[in-house]
Amino acid sequence: MKYFAGLICVWVSVPAFAQATASFRGDAQHSGIYQQVGAPQLHGIKWKFKTGAAVISTPAVLDGSAYFGSNDHYLYAVSLADGSSRQMAA
Repeated sequence: MKYFAGLICVWVSVPAFAQATASFRGDAQHSGIYQQVGAPQLHGIKWKFKTGAAVISTPAVLDGSAYFGSNDHYLYAVSLADGSSRQMAA
């Protein structure tokens, strides 16, 4: 029975591994070589966002928003388009 359960787990997870996913430094060997198109070239500051303390973390970007923590103990969600604060659902 354990063999059968393990086989089911592997069978269910195969589609997840078949998709192209982002990986640290580009690939499984962490070579730093990326197959995807690189980041767009930046042309100056687009907007600024003020927090109550320093931001030393890297933002997570998803669906047009940047999410980042600050040393003021808050998590922020900011629109990438205009830098406005977004309300986060509880």
